[in-house]
Amino acid sequence: ENKTAGDDDDDNDDDDRHGGEARLEGSIAGLGGACPSLTFSVSGSTVSTSASTRFDDACSSLKNGDRVEVGGVRQTNNVVAASRVEKKK
Repeated sequence: ENKTAGDDDDDNDDDDRHGGEARLEGSIAGLGGACPSLTFSVSGSTVSTSASTRFDDACSSLKNGDRVEVGGVRQTNNVVAASRVEKKK
């Protein structure tokens, strides 16, 4: 059996070595918090941003319904800590 990291569909084996790269794309829902520390959901996953998140557009321009691409690291609590948020046109 030849498995490469990232081709399995369950996350169960990742729980003790969290920090896996996550990429989400979809519309923002449930936007809360204040820049730069926002929380919102994209495609059913909760995303949190911080002072170290790189926003391709101004953080303050994000709103519910915006299509975004988020890159980050999935935490043990299943929240994606965003390192990058890019607004799709």
